[in-house]
Amino acid sequence: MSAPGSRWSEMLNAARRRILVEALATYHGNITHAAVSLGIKRITVYKLCRRLDIDAAYYRVRKADEPPGGRGGDPLQRDPHPSPSPGGANARAGGATDQPALPSRPGR
Repeated sequence: MSAPGSRWSEMLNAARRRILVEALATYHGNITHAAVSLGIKRITVYKLCRRLDIDAAYYRVRKADEPPGGRGGDPLQRDPHPSPSPGGANARAGGATDQPALPSRPGR
């Protein structure tokens, strides 16, 4: 028979994992947005990910031409001066976004 508190600990970690995975999936692996939506600090999200064996990068959206290992593969092979995206740097400013709005934080 296992220790009396271990069942509770397992249930608590399962709930934490479910909530954190949902936040990371909602915000496409963005740690900052997930932390704000949960009302916790970024460092707490990092610690929870490490403790619960969650890889936030798994939830990040990759571009079609991006290799699975990261954002551009070998840094020596990347273009040091990529051309700007259509619409300029502020193309998304004021426009629709694919992420839900972050909750406002009281006192700010």
